[in-house]
Amino acid sequence: MSLELALGFATAQHAWSWALLLAMAAKVGSTLALLAPKSGRQWRWVQRHEAPLWWTTKLSALALCACAAMLCHLGGDRPGERFFAGLLLVAVGLVAARVKRRLAD
Repeated sequence: MSLELALGFATAQHAWSWALLLAMAAKVGSTLALLAPKSGRQWRWVQRHEAPLWWTTKLSALALCACAAMLCHLGGDRPGERFFAGLLLVAVGLVAARVKRRLAD
């Protein structure tokens, strides 16, 4: 599997690469922020923004899969493209289940 990042500003591959990196940063940052109170740290900012952070963790997972699939597609890596497209479908199902459960609470 070959996933090539290109961090320029001129092509579609550059745009998808930046989107992938931003989605990664959003996923890691929001997950760490939500886990911090569980480790005994109480951050008021996290408490006030818990709902947007929760949505960020879920939507950034979908964005990661979509960006990776598109980068594989642009790079001609068909097995990688299929892998990440399949992973996106799994992620959509899991996120939908989590959203449904959260809305039911």
